[in-house]
Amino acid sequence: MSASQVRDKRQARRTIGLIAGTALSLLSLALVVRGVAWGEVARTLARTSPLHVALAILSYAASVWAKAERWRLLFYPRHRQMRLGKLASIYLIGSMANVWLLSHAGELARAYLVGRIERTNTAGALGTLVLERAFESVVLLASLGLLGLFMPLPGWLQTSSLLLSGLLAVVLAALLLAAYQRERTIAWGEALARRAPWLNRWRISERLIAVSRGLEGLGRLDVDAGLLGWSLLAWVIAALTNLFALRAVGIHLPWYAPLFLLVVFSIGAVVPASPGRLGVFHYLTVQSLAFFGVAREPALGFAIVLHLVVYVLPGLAGAICLWRENYALQRAQGGEP
Repeated sequence: MSASQVRDKRQARRTIGLIAGTALSLLSLALVVRGVAWGEVARTLARTSPLHVALAILSYAASVWAKAERWRLLFYPRHRQMRLGKLASIYLIGSMANVWLLSHAGELARAYLVGRIERTNTAGALGTLVLERAFESVVLLASLGLLGLFMPLPGWLQTSSLLLSGLLAVVLAALLLAAYQRERTIAWGEALARRAPWLNRWRISERLIAVSRGLEGLGRLDVDAGLLGWSLLAWVIAALTNLFALRAVGIHLPWYAPLFLLVVFSIGAVVPASPGRLGVFHYLTVQSLAFFGVAREPALGFAIVLHLVVYVLPGLAGAICLWRENYALQRAQGGEP
């Protein structure tokens, strides 16, 4: 298959995904707004507490910091050379691309930018993003178990969470095994390149070797503990963001409700949607709060506030970061001081 045919197939898949996501978003939006008393939604938004909105925004920023710290540790042993501010900036750019552009475009953008800005191997950087997801799956499974102690969980949530987290946990286990057997994994990749030269068209063996070499820190107990610790901290802070947004619109629920919302949002992130996750995000939010007996109007008001905090404002921040990083790269390439 020629390179142009591969590109055409990828473009076709993206187009189909965009059409399906847009259709699902429109359907979700129609279900959410059907029968809504907009006057009550407006009153909910008018009563929104600026203090709690500000706390939610600060909480989201803190979660970005925690995730950037985790990402930096994934580059062990040269993690101390990585600039935390740059990693946070690249993380925001990737989040913006995932939400407002194309699904998974953010991962490619992050791998490319960290390679250009921090001088790392792009294939190895992609490996760190897989590890991110795997550690998040462990925290997701733990959250699911904790929630099960305090509330009955919907069957669809248990099934989807276990399937997604189980798959990523298997990936993490495979990566841990590869980390502890790193030299053997690299040797296997080199042998694969010799025995199947045709794979070099996609540079599979080269990328496998690069990812394996990027797993050096994963075999260390202190690094593994640090990665799990940063993942837990980022998860707790993200739940606090939900809590502050709930308080902003005057909704008071048990302490585990923000955690429940976070689990639902994490699972719902794999559902195709239009850019900005309009409709799907709001539908999931309203349905999740209905589980706690919250009426549709205040739930929709909360969804609007939270969408602003976790999607709209970070999207603007990501666009600004992208402009700044492009400007910095252009100056560096031009030899300007």
